[in-house]
Amino acid sequence: IQVFQPPSAAKVDKIAGSSQSQSKAPITTNNGHALNAFVVFHNAILCIFSVLCFLKTFPVLFGLVSDKGLYDGLCGVKDAYELTAYGDWSYLFYLSKYYEIV
Repeated sequence: IQVFQPPSAAKVDKIAGSSQSQSKAPITTNNGHALNAFVVFHNAILCIFSVLCFLKTFPVLFGLVSDKGLYDGLCGVKDAYELTAYGDWSYLFYLSKYYEIV
C-alpha cells in the first residue's frame, strides 16, 4: 500500500490527483517506445475487431427487428440461423471485452 501513497514531502493536488515532489524527472524505461507502439497496435486491432463485430451483427439484428418487431426481434430469437449468425459474433465480441478487462 505504501507504493501508492505519495511521499510525505510531496504536495498533492486534490483536484488533479497529481503530486509535486522534489524530483521532476519522468519515469522512463528502456523499451518505452516499443511498449507505446505495441499498445497502439493492440488497441487498433481491438478497435478493428469491434467494428467487424458490429458490421456482422447489425444487419442480422436490424433484419430481426424489422421483421418481428422490437420485442420479438431482441428477445424472441429462436431460429437456428439467427442464433448462429448473431450469437457467434456477439460471443466473440463479449469475449474480446473480457480479454480487455483481464
